Amino acid sequence: MTSTDPSHSNSEEAARQRQAAAAQRYAEVSLKSVPIPEGVDPNKRATIGEAVKTIKPEDLLKVHQAPCTREGLLTGIGSGAATGFLRYIIGASIPKAANWAVGSGAIISIVAYEYCQYQRRVERANMKRVVEVVTKKQAEDKRLADEKKRLQEQEQEAAAQKAAQKSWYKIW
Repeated sequence: MTSTDPSHSNSEEAARQRQAAAAQRYAEVSLKSVPIPEGVDPNKRATIGEAVKTIKPEDLLKVHQAPCTREGLLTGIGSGAATGFLRYIIGASIPKAANWAVGSGAIISIVAYEYCQYQRRVERANMKRVVEVVTKKQAEDKRLADEKKRLQEQEQEAAAQKAAQKSWYKIW
């Protein structure tokens, strides 16, 4: 005699939905895969010329959509302008201050971009760990629930056998 407990099936459904939502969030965080252009050997190390050939004009219009690019450029522009202005205030000539602004802006943009990419990698690794832990926890909960259900069924069978062995008459 097995009965399905509606609260148990609801909790399983909720757990499946949570796991699907976590997987969806993980997929959104992961980097977009870029196909390898024709004529490029994936096992050979790319040269700068090959890298430049893969850049299309429409890619330049979508630069701001790439992960971390906007943050890196905005940080670099702001800090470069501040550095150039500071150099000018200190007493450097305008061309020298402008060179400092461009140079420091480029360097800080690269540093900010790489730091953002590092944070994304760490977040992706943490999300992967969270998904693994949640999956293990759900498997453990399911195992414990199955074990509890099995023990209850055994107790019910034992009670039924004991009731069957009991005589139908009662002597005072």
